[in-house]
Parts: sequence; structure tokens; C-alpha cells
Amino acid sequence: MQNVYHIALLDDEPCYTDIIREKIEAFGLEEQLFIDTYNTVHDFLRSKHIYDILLLDIEMPGMDGIHLAKYISNERTLVIYVTNYADRMEDAFGINVFRYVLKSKIDDKLKKTLQDAFEFLQENADFKIRTDGGYEMLAQKDIIYMEYFAKDIYAYTKDREYIFRLYSMERMMNALNNRFVQINRSNIVNIEYVRSVRGFELQLKDCDKMLKISRRRKNVIMDALFQMTEKL
Repeated sequence: MQNVYHIALLDDEPCYTDIIREKIEAFGLEEQLFIDTYNTVHDFLRSKHIYDILLLDIEMPGMDGIHLAKYISNERTLVIYVTNYADRMEDAFGINVFRYVLKSKIDDKLKKTLQDAFEFLQENADFKIRTDGGYEMLAQKDIIYMEYFAKDIYAYTKDREYIFRLYSMERMMNALNNRFVQINRSNIVNIEYVRSVRGFELQLKDCDKMLKISRRRKNVIMDALFQMTEKL
């Protein structure tokens, strides 16, 4: 089974996104890749899709690549700059910036850079999920909530759904970190995404989802929320 990665290409010059896409497809990489191209920062942000890798130019109209990388630094996306501006690299590196490739060196450097990025993502993923198309990586911090149904567990992020086949709630809770609390027989939530608790209902951020809280788990949830606010 192949590992699956979602890649975005962002450059204000369409000829470069076309060239880079063609070269990636010609590399013959083992991984299965889904590639989207954008020519404006606005279109990229409007998509609201969270990618595994963003290949990004630096000099662009409006918000440049450096400011965009800082803007999305709380996401799990790895940024690889593909640029002509090596002199700005000192300013460019941040939390999620993985590497840079000069446009003049794409043929020599890009394939190895992508392979290194895939290896990094695989080593740092919390879950490796088997899908119909291959294996996909999922970080715990991206999970908003989970739902147990018909012997499977469905994990929901801001923009996608993942399925853990034949997973019990007990097995999942043992695999998760202390961000997560089981709130009833079939739901687990990431405390960091809780917007509010009213009575025995819990509202989540980023998905406008309301979930029921069982009576015997109410105190556990409130304690977890209190501990999280103490750390802020």
C-alpha cells in the first residue's frame, strides 16, 4: 500500500506551478500524491484545505510567502520554498518551514527534498491510517472529535474525515494523549476545540457540532477544561 500525501503549489506565475507539477508527476515517486495549484494567496486561503506539504514562492503580490508561512504556522503543513530569492532565506525560516529549493535547481534538488519531507511526515505522524488509496498520516492535534459507529471510529478534522477500521473506544483512548476526553459511549473530543459546555451539551469550534455529555462523564470533562485553562 502507498502512503498518500496532499500537496499544494502556490506561485503567482502559472507557468511555474505548471512546470513544478509536471516535474513532480515525472519523478516517479512511490507515494500517491494529490496536487492542487494556486496562483494567489487569496485562493489558497479560501480553499481552507490543510495540506501535508506546501510548495511556496516568496515574492508574490500582497501577502508574500514569508508572511503566509508565518500565518499558517499553527497548522501541520510543511512549507518548502521554491524561489529565486536565496537572499531572503534567513527571514523565511520559521516553525513549519522545512527547506528551500532554488527554481534554477528544481531538477537537482526537488525530488530529494520531497522524499525527505515524506519521511519526516511519516516519522512525526501520530496515526498511519489505511485507506482505499493507500496510507494517510494524521496528527492528533488536528483531530476535533471522534465517533464510534458499527465497530469503526470516525475521526473528524477541520476539512476531512478519517476512518479507523475495527477500532474499539478503549483502544483509541489508550492511543490518544491527554488532550482527549471520552464524553459518552460513542464520542471522544479534543478539549482544545471545545467552544462551550451548557448543561449536558458540548459545542465544538471549527465544525459547529453539538454533542451530548453523559451524566457520569460531566465532571471529567469540566476538570479537563479547567486544567487546560490553567495552562494558558
